[in-house]
Amino acid sequence: MQFDSLFEQLTPATSVRELVINLLLSALVCMLLARLYSAFGSAASNRKSFGRNFALMGVTTTLVVTIIKSSLALSLGLVGALSIVRFRGAIKEPEELAYVFMCVALGVGFGAGQPVLTLLGAAVLSVVIFLNYRRRREVLAEQSVLVNVSSGDPKGAGVRAFADVLGKHCPEVSLRRVDESTDRVETAFSVNGAGFEAVMTAKEELVGLGDSIQVTVLDNEGVFRG
Repeated sequence: MQFDSLFEQLTPATSVRELVINLLLSALVCMLLARLYSAFGSAASNRKSFGRNFALMGVTTTLVVTIIKSSLALSLGLVGALSIVRFRGAIKEPEELAYVFMCVALGVGFGAGQPVLTLLGAAVLSVVIFLNYRRRREVLAEQSVLVNVSSGDPKGAGVRAFADVLGKHCPEVSLRRVDESTDRVETAFSVNGAGFEAVMTAKEELVGLGDSIQVTVLDNEGVFRG
């Protein structure tokens, strides 16, 4: 086989109708992926803002793959072009990179003319994202945190009031430390089995007990995160 003949072997051209359908499917699926990322993601950055790029990323990938799949010469040309392009997107967390790869994979699937397999893959990815979200919530529910409550008014709300508020919102609360003086009360509670929302609700209620009350919530790694 002559080397030049490699550039002459073309796959059947994609029809305009097929291209439009694949582009629309790519945009729709990537928009749904953005909704999943916004609802179930854990990245600290603005997930809605980052997710707005998913549809454009998927459609662009679909278009590029559709064009280059018909010619080996175009494929090699794309490799050469990309080798001189530097991408400086700020990917701050591994989760963001994972969703970028999902968008690219979906775009490649639709661009390769495999809409059924790509839709099936998107469905599996959605299930995996939801299960990962459920697992993360279960871990947070079992998380042990330390709640430090201090007050500059010893005659106001005291240790019992602090314990009552925490006990109302958290399933398991134990007193770890109490320091009392004539002008200040400092306590430390260990809270187990409470999720992020329950701890934050208890924190707001504790602060509402008095103007001089300060509340700090810590976990084993530092500031409590949900």
